[in-house]
Parts: sequence; structure tokens; C-alpha cells
Amino acid sequence: MTSWKERITGIIIRRLLIILLLSFCEYFFFRNVIGNAILIGDRGDGRLCNLITEHWYNVFRGKEEFGKLCMFYPTSSTIAYSDMLMGYGLIYSIFRLIGCNMFLSYKLVLIFIHIIGTIFMYYFLYKSMQLDIWWSLVGTIAFSFSSTYAYKMGHTQLTMLSFLPVLLFCFIKFLKNIENRKKRNLFAYLSLGLYAFLMYTAWYIAYFTGLFSLIFLIVYMIILYINKVPIFDKIKKFFDKIGKDLLGYILFTIVICVPFAMIYIPILKMNGNREYGAISVFLPEIIDLINVTSENWMLGTVIKKLQLDRRGYSSEVSEGFSIILLLLFGLMIIAIRWEWYKFKEDKNWKDRELVIIYRSVIWTICLSILLMIRFSSNGVSLWYFIYKMIPGTGSIRAVARYLLWLSFPMSIIAALLGNRYFYRGKIKKEWYQIIMMVLLFLLFCFNIYDNGVYAKWNSDEEETFLLGVKEPPDDCEVFYIIDSKKENKAEYLYQLDAFEIATYYSINTINGYSGLFPPGWDRIWQVCSDSYEMDVYKWISENQLSNVYIYDIAENIWKKANIYDSTCFYPEEGIFPLETEGLEDWNKGKFAWTSKEFSTIIRNEEIASTGLVIKIGTELSRYQLQQPDIVPKLELYIDGEYIQEIPIIDGYGEYRIPLFDHVGDTYHIELKTNVYFCPKEIGLNEDVRNLSLALYYIGN
Repeated sequence: MTSWKERITGIIIRRLLIILLLSFCEYFFFRNVIGNAILIGDRGDGRLCNLITEHWYNVFRGKEEFGKLCMFYPTSSTIAYSDMLMGYGLIYSIFRLIGCNMFLSYKLVLIFIHIIGTIFMYYFLYKSMQLDIWWSLVGTIAFSFSSTYAYKMGHTQLTMLSFLPVLLFCFIKFLKNIENRKKRNLFAYLSLGLYAFLMYTAWYIAYFTGLFSLIFLIVYMIILYINKVPIFDKIKKFFDKIGKDLLGYILFTIVICVPFAMIYIPILKMNGNREYGAISVFLPEIIDLINVTSENWMLGTVIKKLQLDRRGYSSEVSEGFSIILLLLFGLMIIAIRWEWYKFKEDKNWKDRELVIIYRSVIWTICLSILLMIRFSSNGVSLWYFIYKMIPGTGSIRAVARYLLWLSFPMSIIAALLGNRYFYRGKIKKEWYQIIMMVLLFLLFCFNIYDNGVYAKWNSDEEETFLLGVKEPPDDCEVFYIIDSKKENKAEYLYQLDAFEIATYYSINTINGYSGLFPPGWDRIWQVCSDSYEMDVYKWISENQLSNVYIYDIAENIWKKANIYDSTCFYPEEGIFPLETEGLEDWNKGKFAWTSKEFSTIIRNEEIASTGLVIKIGTELSRYQLQQPDIVPKLELYIDGEYIQEIPIIDGYGEYRIPLFDHVGDTYHIELKTNVYFCPKEIGLNEDVRNLSLALYYIGN
């Protein structure tokens, strides 16, 4: 018989070994980002989430508004265009306050949340569910360190998956303390608050949690009904126990969810209009249940040979389960089915209700998988009914992420039933330990993602980029980005560059990047397009913005964007898309050169009554040097309608065009001509621009 000292020593050693093992798993999982400048995610979604999290730090310091990011200015409620990440912001702000920069802070937040999830997953299985150490480790490693999780960390908002064990732990505590009002209320309010916390942080994870819970309740009720369990009696007993506090739970939920509803519901309605066809391309096929990407250490070669990428589907479908976890789950389905048929008629079977719950979880997992599976290349799936029946489902574009979420209940049920049907009491201790060590080793190996967590950017480059950006002028309230060299980078990079600069300097930007765009903004997406600056001008004019600056990322310069929103157009002050300097000054004053197709927006209610005035200079002799056989032509269009032809002379001209029956005070004016000259080509100077009209004035 062992002494109490030996028992305590054994407990301490076991706990130290558990801590060391899980610490090693955490280190190995994050091995590629620890101790260096590499950041989790990429310069797309990863950088977006980092900047949204920095927004919360600025909110807590009173520098930004609660629901309004500094992008897509001046659109409101932009925080709801993607996951809100408020929970990240709370933890992140602590790291920022102790001196970490924005990039390191965000990396530490993700690692910290993952570690918390690992600890709670193990503690939940070992303490709350009373599993032995081995099966607690199986469930923890299957969930926290999966290859798919490492890959999907590229979408860093999905790291809130590790928050689920905390939420489940509190909810199970609520159920276990249903008879103890004080403890019951503590864990009830904790559960409700933590789910709201999840909603405010990662909408995808919150939605899938709610969806799984709903399906589980339906399945559970059906199984109870089939097995002739008095459902209404069970419901009545439950509400009798919590009846005195039910109103408090409801009021608490309403209060904490009001800000979320006010910000998110209008955006969800807008996003809910997304066509099902746009969602169906993100639905997985049956083969994707094992699609753990070609970067998986054990199965990567097999996945490559399957050539799943040739289907042309989104990479989002690569969210498969570990083969070991799938096999365990399958074995447990068989085992519990055998137990059920063996004892279901036994009225004295004490585990009957528990096994009903286990079976309900299994059925819910299987049904969830069936609901999202794509049965044909044209997107036929049962998910269509979820899309139609449940409000807000249209906002869930990447449906396959539900597979990643399902690894949580699947890992738990595999561990629970593994412990139930295969434990040390049924086999010799030595053999049991050997078998469990082999199982853990195989589970770990099949979970390895080749390069560590998905990490495609680094803080050194971001800091170099920000330090290289010239400080904006003091009166800059809002800006937009241009690239005068038109290097044609990926559009999202330009948009996020602007968002990053705006965040760093605490100003606003018209640019932006997210899962959604504001109405009418999408035309601003292509920074290097010919119409980009005019589209930006329309946005500026429609929103009546002032103190707008242009940041040229190619030249690293800031220049003021002139806004003409009430009277007329003065090219001598410079405005896009015109060239801001002419070849020379004419006697009549300064001007700006246009291209062959020029358009601008003027807001002026007097034009309809006084008529439109256009003052231009033309260079007939130079046009003829450029194009000897040219027949000069200049046409005026207003709001897309042809108005008249304007004569082209050799010199300055002022034209008055009467306008009648115009609705509103805003005019889209276009001048289209076939004339131009290139100063270098006609031997005038070294200027290589194609110049058409010298524009002095447009207005009333």
C-alpha cells in the first residue's frame, strides 16, 4: 500500500508531465511564429483582423467610435462588415498597454486564446466529465492541434474556436448545479455573457454554435419522443427549477445583445441578400471530410494525388477531419449503437438518459455534415433549406468552416465514449498504456501541418512600410490612396495599405477591405483603373466630404484633393482626373489639361436656370501636327445624354449652353473629343502626355 506522500508525489509528477506534454504541443503548433517576426495569417485577412483589433484599442482610449472603423469613411456601422473581434480587443489592449506593438500584440492574443482553449478543453474532460488522463489528452489533442485548425488560422478570427471549451464548461456547470440557485445563476449568467462575448468577437463561431445547439435540441426531442420519454414533463421540471430566475436571464440577454443587434442586424439584412449560388461554391463534397490539404504531414501526398484543387472550388472546402479522429468517431458510433440495442428495453438501465444525450450529439454531428455536403457540381445541397429558413444564414458565406467547428463536439464525443468503452479497468494496465500512447502518437502525427500555423506575413515588413509613409498634413481628416506608377498590385493590398495608414495615423480613409462593401462603394475597389479617381470624386461629392487628401503610395507624397460641391469647377486649383499643370500659362489664366474623355460632377442648383458655362482652350494647329487628317470633334453630354457639339477653334473659347427641365442640382458632365497631341511626338518638348483640352472653367 502506497503512502500519502507517494500518492501526492505521483499526482504532482503526472500533472507536470501533462503540463510538459501540452506545452510541447503548443510550442510545436506555433513553432514557425515563436521567437521571430512572422505573423499568423497573411496581409489580407490577417492584417484586416489585426487592424480591426487595433480599432478596439483606440475605442478604449477614446480615439475612435464604437461601431465605426476608420475605413469606408464616412459609412457607419462598418465594424459589422466582418467579425467584430471585440473579445480580441480586450485582451489585445492589455498587451498594447504593457508596450507591445500592434503586430506582436495581435500574435500574442491568438496564441493566448489558443492556450486558454487547450487548458479548458483538458480540464473540462478530466474534471467536469471525469475522464482518465489518456482520453482527456485524446480529446484535447484532436481538437486543439488539428492540421485543419493550423491551416485555417490564416483566417485569424477563427481562433475563437478555442473559446468553445470555456463556454461549454460554464454551461455544463450550470446544468450540474441546477438545484443550487446561487451556483446555477452564476454559471447561467456566465454562459449567456460568454455567448454574447462570442457573438461580439467571431460571428461565424457564434452562428455555428447556435446552429448546432438548435439542431441538437430538435434531434434530442425526436429521440426522446421515439423512445416514449415524457418530453413535456422533462421541460416542465426544467423550467420549474429555473422559473424564478428565467425573467432575469431573458432581461440580461436582451441588455447585453442590444448594441450587437443595433449594429449587426441592418448589416445582416444587407448581407442576407447574398444569392445562394454565391454560397454554394463554398460547400464541401464528401471527399472533403478527409481534405486536410496537401500540407498535411501524413496525408499531404495522398491529397495531392487526388488533385482536389482541379475542381476549381474555393480553398475554404479544405477543412477535413483527422483520419484518426474520424476512425475513433466511427468506432464510437458502432459501440454506442451496440450498447443501446443491448439495454434499451431495460427500465432499470441507469445510463439510459446519458446515452440518449450521447446519441443525440452523434446524430447532430452527422446531420450537420449531411446538411452542408454538396451533392453535385451545381451546388445542390440540403444547406439550401438552412439558407432559406434561418435568418442571417446568408451572412455565412464560407459554410465549410462548419466542418472545423464540428471538430469540437466530435473530439469530445470520441473522448467520452472512448473512455466509456475502452478504459484501464477492461485491460491490463501495461497494455492499456502502450495502446493509448500509440493512439496519441498517431493522432499527433496525423495532425501535423507541415510548416506550423498558417503564417504568410511579418511585422518587420509592416513596420518598415509604416515608418516609410510620410506623415499626413495636420488638416487631413480623410484620404484615399493612389498609385501614380500603376504597379497593379492585388486590389485588397492597396485597400488594406490605406486602412493601415489610417489606423496608424488616427485619420480616416475612403478606401477599405472587408467581407462587405458599403452600398455604392464597390466602384472604388480598383485603384489602378482609369475611372478610379472619378469614382472616388463621386463618393466625396455624394458624401460632401471636406479636408480630403490624396496619398500617392508610389511617390510617398500627400496632396490635397479639391472638392467642388456647390458652385462650379475651377481647374486652376487642380482636380482629378485632369493633369494639374498645362504646358504654359495663357493670357486668360491657369488651366488644366484633359484627356480625350473627361467627366466631372457638379452640384449647383443655379445651372438649370442660368445655363452651363464652359471655358476651354484648344490647340488646333498642334492637333493637326499630331493627326494631319483629323476632323476635330467635341461633344457635350450631361447625365449620359448627348447635348450638343462644341466647335473646336485654335485658341480660347467661352461657351454658354442653356439647360431646362433638369431634375435636381447634380450634373454629370462629360466632354468627349477625338483631338489630342503629345508634345514629345510633335517636337514641342519632352512631355509624353496625351493632351486634349485646356480646361479653365465649368459652372453656371
